Amino acid sequence: MTHNTSNNSPGTSVFDCIVIGGGISGISFAYQAANSGDSVLVLEAEKSVGGQIDTFAPKRYPDFWTELGAHTCYNSYTRLLSIVTDSALQRDLLPLDKCSYVLHNGRHLKSVASQLSYLPLIAHGWRMFSFSREGKTVKQAFRPVVGASNYDKLFRRLFRAVICQDADEYPAVFFLKKRKERNKEMPRKYSFSKGLSSLLQAMTEEGGFSVRTSSGAAKVTLADGIYSVETSAGETFRSRNIALATNPQIASQLTADIEPEVSARLKTIGLFESEAMTVIVDKDRLTLQKVAGIIPVSDEFLSAVPRDAAEHPRLRGFTFHFYKGQKTETEKLRLIRTVLNIDEKDILETAAKLHVLPSPRLEHTDIIEQVEALRRQKHTFFLGNYYYGLSLEDCIHRSADECARYRAVNRASV
Repeated sequence: MTHNTSNNSPGTSVFDCIVIGGGISGISFAYQAANSGDSVLVLEAEKSVGGQIDTFAPKRYPDFWTELGAHTCYNSYTRLLSIVTDSALQRDLLPLDKCSYVLHNGRHLKSVASQLSYLPLIAHGWRMFSFSREGKTVKQAFRPVVGASNYDKLFRRLFRAVICQDADEYPAVFFLKKRKERNKEMPRKYSFSKGLSSLLQAMTEEGGFSVRTSSGAAKVTLADGIYSVETSAGETFRSRNIALATNPQIASQLTADIEPEVSARLKTIGLFESEAMTVIVDKDRLTLQKVAGIIPVSDEFLSAVPRDAAEHPRLRGFTFHFYKGQKTETEKLRLIRTVLNIDEKDILETAAKLHVLPSPRLEHTDIIEQVEALRRQKHTFFLGNYYYGLSLEDCIHRSADECARYRAVNRASV
Protein backbone atom coordinates (compact mmCIF):
# COMPACT_ATOMS: atom_id res chain seq x y z
CA MET A 1 0.00 0.00 0.00
CA THR A 2 1.08 3.57 -0.57
CA HIS A 3 1.26 5.84 2.45
CA ASN A 4 0.15 9.46 2.38
CA THR A 5 -0.42 10.45 5.99
CA SER A 6 1.04 13.97 5.82
CA ASN A 7 2.20 13.86 9.44
CA ASN A 8 -1.01 12.05 10.47
CA SER A 9 -3.11 15.21 10.27
CA PRO A 10 -6.70 15.69 9.10
CA GLY A 11 -7.49 17.10 5.69
CA THR A 12 -6.38 15.64 2.38
CA SER A 13 -4.21 12.85 3.87
CA VAL A 14 -5.44 9.30 3.37
CA PHE A 15 -4.69 6.62 5.94
CA ASP A 16 -4.56 2.95 5.08
CA CYS A 17 -7.01 2.29 7.93
CA ILE A 18 -8.96 4.25 10.51
CA VAL A 19 -10.02 2.35 13.64
CA ILE A 20 -12.95 3.84 15.53
CA GLY A 21 -12.67 2.92 19.20
CA GLY A 22 -9.61 2.63 21.42
CA GLY A 23 -10.51 -0.31 23.63
CA ILE A 24 -8.78 -3.69 23.53
CA SER A 25 -10.54 -4.58 20.24
CA GLY A 26 -9.50 -1.42 18.41
CA ILE A 27 -5.97 -1.23 19.81
CA SER A 28 -5.19 -4.91 19.14
CA PHE A 29 -6.49 -4.57 15.56
CA ALA A 30 -4.41 -1.43 14.99
CA TYR A 31 -1.36 -3.13 16.50
CA GLN A 32 -1.65 -6.01 14.06
CA ALA A 33 -2.63 -3.92 11.02
CA ALA A 34 0.28 -1.51 11.52
CA ASN A 35 2.72 -4.38 11.96
CA SER A 36 3.29 -4.56 8.19
CA GLY A 37 3.90 -0.83 7.88
CA ASP A 38 0.39 0.37 7.09
CA SER A 39 -0.62 3.86 8.25
CA VAL A 40 -3.28 3.36 10.92
CA LEU A 41 -5.16 5.94 12.97
CA VAL A 42 -7.21 5.13 16.07
CA LEU A 43 -9.97 7.58 17.01
CA GLU A 44 -11.09 7.37 20.64
CA ALA A 45 -13.97 9.41 22.09
CA GLU A 46 -12.65 9.40 25.67
CA LYS A 47 -9.62 11.24 27.04
CA SER A 48 -7.57 8.04 27.01
CA VAL A 49 -7.67 4.62 25.38
CA GLY A 50 -8.94 1.67 27.36
CA GLY A 51 -12.64 0.99 26.92
CA GLN A 52 -13.51 -1.73 29.42
CA ILE A 53 -9.89 -1.73 30.66
CA ASP A 54 -9.25 1.05 33.17
CA THR A 55 -6.47 0.79 35.75
CA PHE A 56 -6.77 3.38 38.53
CA ALA A 57 -3.33 4.41 39.83
CA PRO A 58 -3.65 7.24 42.39
CA LYS A 59 -0.83 9.78 42.52
CA ARG A 60 -0.64 9.48 46.32
CA TYR A 61 0.21 5.77 46.02
CA PRO A 62 2.24 5.38 42.81
CA ASP A 63 3.08 1.73 43.50
CA PHE A 64 -0.57 0.69 43.89
CA TRP A 65 -3.43 0.29 41.43
CA THR A 66 -6.89 -1.20 41.17
CA GLU A 67 -8.91 -2.24 38.14
CA LEU A 68 -12.18 -0.45 37.39
CA GLY A 69 -13.03 -2.89 34.60
CA ALA A 70 -11.42 -6.08 33.29
CA HIS A 71 -9.10 -7.48 35.94
CA THR A 72 -7.72 -10.95 35.15
CA CYS A 73 -5.98 -12.73 32.27
CA TYR A 74 -5.49 -16.49 31.91
CA ASN A 75 -2.92 -18.70 30.23
CA SER A 76 -5.73 -19.93 27.97
CA TYR A 77 -5.72 -16.44 26.40
CA THR A 78 -3.26 -17.57 23.77
CA ARG A 79 -3.92 -14.72 21.32
CA LEU A 80 -3.35 -12.16 24.05
CA LEU A 81 -0.17 -13.97 25.06
CA SER A 82 1.12 -13.86 21.49
CA ILE A 83 0.98 -10.06 21.73
CA VAL A 84 2.54 -10.05 25.19
CA THR A 85 5.46 -12.27 24.17
CA ASP A 86 5.97 -10.10 21.09
CA SER A 87 6.48 -7.00 23.25
CA ALA A 88 8.58 -5.83 26.16
CA LEU A 89 5.56 -6.40 28.38
CA GLN A 90 6.42 -10.03 29.10
CA ARG A 91 8.90 -9.03 31.79
CA ASP A 92 6.06 -7.20 33.59
CA LEU A 93 3.82 -10.27 33.79
CA LEU A 94 2.40 -10.56 37.32
CA PRO A 95 1.19 -14.00 38.50
CA LEU A 96 -1.97 -13.80 40.60
CA ASP A 97 -2.49 -15.66 43.86
CA LYS A 98 -5.27 -18.18 44.27
CA CYS A 99 -8.12 -16.85 46.43
CA SER A 100 -11.69 -17.91 47.19
CA TYR A 101 -14.98 -16.14 46.56
CA VAL A 102 -17.29 -15.17 49.38
CA LEU A 103 -20.97 -14.23 49.56
CA HIS A 104 -22.57 -11.22 51.21
CA ASN A 105 -26.04 -11.93 52.55
CA GLY A 106 -26.89 -8.32 53.45
CA ARG A 107 -25.27 -8.45 56.87
CA HIS A 108 -22.43 -10.96 56.86
CA LEU A 109 -19.87 -12.58 54.61
CA LYS A 110 -20.33 -16.31 54.08
CA SER A 111 -18.53 -19.01 52.13
CA VAL A 112 -20.12 -20.15 48.87
CA ALA A 113 -20.24 -23.76 50.12
CA SER A 114 -22.25 -22.76 53.20
CA GLN A 115 -25.10 -21.45 51.02
CA LEU A 116 -25.40 -24.47 48.74
CA SER A 117 -28.23 -26.96 48.98
CA TYR A 118 -26.45 -30.26 48.40
CA LEU A 119 -29.49 -32.53 48.02
CA PRO A 120 -30.63 -30.83 44.75
CA LEU A 121 -27.03 -30.97 43.50
CA ILE A 122 -26.92 -34.70 44.12
CA ALA A 123 -30.38 -35.24 42.67
CA HIS A 124 -29.74 -33.26 39.47
CA GLY A 125 -25.98 -33.64 39.01
CA TRP A 126 -26.34 -36.56 36.61
CA ARG A 127 -27.69 -34.11 34.03
CA MET A 128 -24.16 -32.75 33.64
CA PHE A 129 -23.30 -35.85 31.58
CA SER A 130 -25.87 -34.87 28.93
CA PHE A 131 -25.33 -31.14 29.39
CA SER A 132 -25.80 -28.98 26.28
CA ARG A 133 -25.62 -25.21 25.83
CA GLU A 134 -26.85 -25.04 22.24
CA GLY A 135 -30.02 -23.02 21.76
CA LYS A 136 -30.38 -22.33 25.48
CA THR A 137 -30.10 -19.39 27.82
CA VAL A 138 -27.86 -19.62 30.88
CA LYS A 139 -30.93 -20.24 33.01
CA GLN A 140 -32.27 -22.95 30.70
CA ALA A 141 -28.90 -24.71 30.56
CA PHE A 142 -27.76 -24.55 34.19
CA ARG A 143 -30.95 -24.54 36.30
CA PRO A 144 -31.76 -28.21 35.58
CA VAL A 145 -28.16 -29.19 36.46
CA VAL A 146 -27.77 -27.42 39.83
CA GLY A 147 -31.43 -27.60 40.86
CA ALA A 148 -34.05 -24.85 40.82
CA SER A 149 -33.50 -23.80 44.45
CA ASN A 150 -29.71 -23.55 44.05
CA TYR A 151 -30.00 -21.64 40.80
CA ASP A 152 -32.63 -19.15 42.00
CA LYS A 153 -30.99 -18.55 45.37
CA LEU A 154 -27.32 -18.63 44.46
CA PHE A 155 -26.10 -19.53 40.98
CA ARG A 156 -27.94 -16.80 39.08
CA ARG A 157 -26.09 -14.29 41.25
CA LEU A 158 -22.76 -16.09 40.86
CA PHE A 159 -23.24 -16.04 37.09
CA ARG A 160 -24.31 -12.39 37.16
CA ALA A 161 -21.04 -11.53 38.85
CA VAL A 162 -19.05 -13.30 36.11
CA ILE A 163 -20.38 -11.14 33.26
CA CYS A 164 -21.36 -8.12 35.37
CA GLN A 165 -24.92 -8.14 34.07
CA ASP A 166 -28.03 -10.27 34.49
CA ALA A 167 -27.24 -13.75 33.19
CA ASP A 168 -30.62 -15.53 33.05
CA GLU A 169 -31.34 -14.68 29.39
CA TYR A 170 -27.70 -14.61 28.30
CA PRO A 171 -26.81 -17.17 25.56
CA ALA A 172 -25.26 -20.21 27.23
CA VAL A 173 -22.83 -20.77 24.32
CA PHE A 174 -21.15 -17.44 25.19
CA PHE A 175 -20.88 -18.19 28.90
CA LEU A 176 -17.86 -19.67 30.74
CA LYS A 177 -16.23 -20.84 27.53
CA LYS A 178 -13.87 -23.78 27.62
CA ARG A 179 -10.75 -22.93 25.64
CA LYS A 180 -8.88 -25.80 24.07
CA GLU A 181 -5.41 -24.26 24.14
CA ARG A 182 -3.42 -23.28 27.22
CA ASN A 183 0.16 -21.99 27.49
CA LYS A 184 1.37 -23.96 30.51
CA GLU A 185 4.65 -22.04 30.60
CA MET A 186 2.70 -18.98 31.75
CA PRO A 187 0.90 -18.46 35.09
CA ARG A 188 -2.64 -19.76 35.08
CA LYS A 189 -3.93 -16.34 36.15
CA TYR A 190 -2.00 -13.13 35.72
CA SER A 191 -2.03 -9.38 35.33
CA PHE A 192 0.84 -6.93 34.83
CA SER A 193 2.99 -5.10 37.36
CA LYS A 194 1.28 -1.78 36.53
CA GLY A 195 -2.18 -3.21 35.83
CA LEU A 196 -4.00 -4.14 32.63
CA SER A 197 -3.85 -0.62 31.19
CA SER A 198 -0.13 -1.19 30.65
CA LEU A 199 -1.10 -3.80 28.03
CA LEU A 200 -2.79 -1.12 25.93
CA GLN A 201 -0.02 1.35 26.66
CA ALA A 202 2.62 -1.11 25.43
CA MET A 203 0.72 -1.85 22.22
CA THR A 204 0.20 1.86 21.59
CA GLU A 205 3.84 2.75 22.21
CA GLU A 206 5.29 -0.16 20.23
CA GLY A 207 2.63 -0.55 17.55
CA GLY A 208 3.60 2.17 15.09
CA PHE A 209 0.07 3.59 14.75
CA SER A 210 -1.40 6.98 15.67
CA VAL A 211 -4.03 7.65 18.32
CA ARG A 212 -6.29 10.66 18.71
CA THR A 213 -8.21 10.82 21.98
CA SER A 214 -11.23 13.06 22.67
CA SER A 215 -12.09 12.42 19.02
CA GLY A 216 -15.30 10.45 18.85
CA ALA A 217 -16.57 9.58 15.39
CA ALA A 218 -19.81 11.41 14.53
CA LYS A 219 -20.35 10.32 10.93
CA VAL A 220 -18.83 7.94 8.37
CA THR A 221 -19.34 8.31 4.63
CA LEU A 222 -17.89 6.53 1.60
CA ALA A 223 -17.18 8.04 -1.82
CA ASP A 224 -14.93 6.82 -4.64
CA GLY A 225 -13.47 4.09 -2.45
CA ILE A 226 -12.40 6.50 0.31
CA TYR A 227 -14.01 6.66 3.76
CA SER A 228 -14.43 10.04 5.46
CA VAL A 229 -14.80 10.14 9.23
CA GLU A 230 -16.13 13.32 10.81
CA THR A 231 -15.33 13.64 14.51
CA SER A 232 -17.17 15.34 17.34
CA ALA A 233 -14.30 17.85 17.40
CA GLY A 234 -15.14 18.95 13.85
CA GLU A 235 -12.21 17.29 12.11
CA THR A 236 -12.41 14.99 9.09
CA PHE A 237 -10.06 12.06 8.47
CA ARG A 238 -9.93 9.94 5.33
CA SER A 239 -8.98 6.31 4.83
CA ARG A 240 -9.06 3.37 2.42
CA ASN A 241 -10.37 1.06 5.15
CA ILE A 242 -12.49 1.51 8.25
CA ALA A 243 -12.67 -0.70 11.35
CA LEU A 244 -15.44 -0.22 13.92
CA ALA A 245 -14.46 -1.20 17.45
CA THR A 246 -17.44 0.31 19.27
CA ASN A 247 -20.51 -1.06 20.97
CA PRO A 248 -23.16 -2.32 18.50
CA GLN A 249 -25.43 0.70 18.93
CA ILE A 250 -22.69 3.16 17.96
CA ALA A 251 -21.57 0.84 15.15
CA SER A 252 -25.17 0.87 13.91
CA GLN A 253 -25.27 4.67 13.87
CA LEU A 254 -21.94 5.00 12.06
CA THR A 255 -22.74 2.43 9.36
CA ALA A 256 -26.22 3.75 8.56
CA ASP A 257 -25.02 5.28 5.27
CA ILE A 258 -22.39 2.73 4.21
CA GLU A 259 -23.98 -0.56 5.38
CA PRO A 260 -27.71 0.13 5.99
CA GLU A 261 -28.76 -3.54 6.22
CA VAL A 262 -25.95 -4.33 8.66
CA SER A 263 -26.79 -1.19 10.62
CA ALA A 264 -30.39 -2.34 11.06
CA ARG A 265 -29.27 -5.70 12.51
CA LEU A 266 -26.71 -4.18 14.88
CA LYS A 267 -29.36 -1.83 16.23
CA THR A 268 -31.26 -4.83 17.62
CA ILE A 269 -28.40 -5.81 19.98
CA GLY A 270 -29.14 -4.40 23.42
CA LEU A 271 -26.74 -2.82 25.91
CA PHE A 272 -26.26 -3.15 29.66
CA GLU A 273 -24.87 -0.22 31.64
CA SER A 274 -23.23 -0.54 35.03
CA GLU A 275 -21.27 1.72 37.36
CA ALA A 276 -17.99 0.75 38.99
CA MET A 277 -16.60 2.34 42.14
CA THR A 278 -13.21 1.44 43.56
CA VAL A 279 -11.96 2.17 47.06
CA ILE A 280 -8.44 1.93 48.48
CA VAL A 281 -8.05 1.03 52.15
CA ASP A 282 -5.12 0.49 54.50
CA LYS A 283 -4.69 -3.23 55.18
CA ASP A 284 -4.72 -2.71 58.94
CA ARG A 285 -8.26 -1.33 58.82
CA LEU A 286 -9.74 -4.55 57.41
CA THR A 287 -10.65 -7.81 59.13
CA LEU A 288 -11.64 -9.49 55.84
CA GLN A 289 -9.16 -12.11 54.67
CA LYS A 290 -7.85 -12.19 51.08
CA VAL A 291 -10.67 -13.03 48.66
CA ALA A 292 -11.09 -13.41 44.91
CA GLY A 293 -14.42 -11.59 44.93
CA ILE A 294 -17.53 -10.72 46.93
CA ILE A 295 -20.87 -11.80 45.48
CA PRO A 296 -24.15 -10.53 46.93
CA VAL A 297 -27.12 -12.83 47.37
CA SER A 298 -29.31 -9.74 46.98
CA ASP A 299 -29.59 -7.10 44.26
CA GLU A 300 -27.77 -4.36 46.20
CA PHE A 301 -24.79 -4.62 43.87
CA LEU A 302 -23.55 -6.86 41.06
CA SER A 303 -20.17 -7.91 42.45
CA ALA A 304 -17.04 -6.68 44.17
CA VAL A 305 -13.56 -7.49 42.85
CA PRO A 306 -10.55 -6.89 45.12
CA ARG A 307 -6.91 -6.61 44.13
CA ASP A 308 -6.05 -9.24 46.75
CA ALA A 309 -4.67 -11.72 44.20
CA ALA A 310 -1.90 -9.18 43.53
CA GLU A 311 -1.05 -8.55 47.17
CA HIS A 312 0.45 -5.24 48.25
CA PRO A 313 2.38 -4.86 51.54
CA ARG A 314 0.24 -2.01 52.86
CA LEU A 315 -2.89 -1.37 50.80
CA ARG A 316 -5.96 -3.20 49.54
CA GLY A 317 -8.37 -2.15 46.82
CA PHE A 318 -11.97 -3.20 46.06
CA THR A 319 -14.02 -2.39 42.96
CA PHE A 320 -17.78 -2.63 43.42
CA HIS A 321 -20.09 -2.92 40.41
CA PHE A 322 -23.63 -1.51 40.54
CA TYR A 323 -26.61 -1.30 38.24
CA LYS A 324 -26.55 2.10 36.55
CA GLY A 325 -28.57 4.65 38.49
CA GLN A 326 -29.22 2.20 41.31
CA LYS A 327 -27.56 4.28 44.02
CA THR A 328 -26.10 7.74 44.57
CA GLU A 329 -22.39 8.06 45.26
CA THR A 330 -23.14 8.52 48.97
CA GLU A 331 -25.29 5.38 49.02
CA LYS A 332 -22.62 3.37 47.22
CA LEU A 333 -19.95 4.38 49.70
CA ARG A 334 -22.25 3.61 52.61
CA LEU A 335 -22.88 0.10 51.26
CA ILE A 336 -19.17 -0.45 50.57
CA ARG A 337 -18.33 0.51 54.15
CA THR A 338 -20.99 -1.91 55.42
CA VAL A 339 -19.73 -4.82 53.32
CA LEU A 340 -16.08 -4.19 54.24
CA ASN A 341 -16.89 -3.26 57.85
CA ILE A 342 -14.88 -0.03 57.75
CA ASP A 343 -15.45 3.62 58.67
CA GLU A 344 -15.64 6.58 56.32
CA LYS A 345 -12.18 7.77 57.35
CA ASP A 346 -10.68 4.39 56.40
CA ILE A 347 -11.23 5.02 52.67
CA LEU A 348 -8.05 6.60 51.31
CA GLU A 349 -8.99 7.01 47.63
CA THR A 350 -11.99 6.44 45.36
CA ALA A 351 -12.60 6.41 41.62
CA ALA A 352 -15.60 5.62 39.42
CA LYS A 353 -16.37 4.51 35.86
CA LEU A 354 -19.41 3.84 33.69
CA HIS A 355 -19.35 0.58 31.72
CA VAL A 356 -21.43 -0.16 28.62
CA LEU A 357 -21.52 -3.80 27.53
CA PRO A 358 -23.50 -5.62 24.85
CA SER A 359 -26.35 -7.62 26.36
CA PRO A 360 -26.94 -10.47 23.90
CA ARG A 361 -30.01 -12.67 23.99
CA LEU A 362 -30.70 -16.11 22.54
CA GLU A 363 -31.16 -14.80 18.99
CA HIS A 364 -27.77 -13.07 19.09
CA THR A 365 -25.93 -15.73 17.06
CA ASP A 366 -28.52 -15.45 14.30
CA ILE A 367 -28.17 -11.67 14.26
CA ILE A 368 -24.39 -11.88 13.91
CA GLU A 369 -24.71 -14.46 11.14
CA GLN A 370 -27.07 -12.07 9.35
CA VAL A 371 -24.59 -9.22 9.78
CA GLU A 372 -21.83 -11.29 8.22
CA ALA A 373 -24.04 -12.39 5.31
CA LEU A 374 -25.24 -8.84 4.61
CA ARG A 375 -21.83 -7.15 4.57
CA ARG A 376 -21.30 -5.42 1.22
CA GLN A 377 -18.29 -3.14 1.75
CA LYS A 378 -15.22 -5.34 1.75
CA HIS A 379 -13.07 -2.58 3.25
CA THR A 380 -15.35 -2.17 6.31
CA PHE A 381 -14.37 -4.28 9.35
CA PHE A 382 -16.39 -5.03 12.47
CA LEU A 383 -14.71 -5.64 15.83
CA GLY A 384 -15.80 -5.73 19.43
CA ASN A 385 -17.08 -7.78 22.34
CA TYR A 386 -20.43 -8.56 20.72
CA TYR A 387 -18.94 -11.04 18.23
CA TYR A 388 -17.17 -13.87 20.08
CA GLY A 389 -17.79 -12.86 23.70
CA LEU A 390 -17.01 -10.34 26.41
CA SER A 391 -13.54 -11.48 27.51
CA LEU A 392 -10.28 -9.82 26.48
CA GLU A 393 -9.34 -12.97 24.58
CA ASP A 394 -12.64 -12.96 22.68
CA CYS A 395 -12.05 -9.33 21.65
CA ILE A 396 -8.48 -9.98 20.50
CA HIS A 397 -9.60 -13.14 18.69
CA ARG A 398 -12.18 -11.19 16.69
CA SER A 399 -9.64 -8.45 15.92
CA ALA A 400 -7.11 -11.04 14.73
CA ASP A 401 -9.67 -12.65 12.41
CA GLU A 402 -10.73 -9.30 10.96
CA CYS A 403 -7.09 -8.23 10.58
CA ALA A 404 -6.40 -11.39 8.56
CA ARG A 405 -9.34 -10.43 6.33
CA TYR A 406 -8.02 -6.85 6.16
CA ARG A 407 -4.66 -8.07 4.88
CA ALA A 408 -6.25 -10.42 2.35
CA VAL A 409 -8.62 -7.78 1.01
CA ASN A 410 -5.93 -5.17 0.63
CA ARG A 411 -3.41 -7.54 -0.96
CA ALA A 412 -6.03 -8.37 -3.54
CA SER A 413 -6.67 -4.66 -4.29
CA VAL A 414 -3.01 -3.69 -4.81
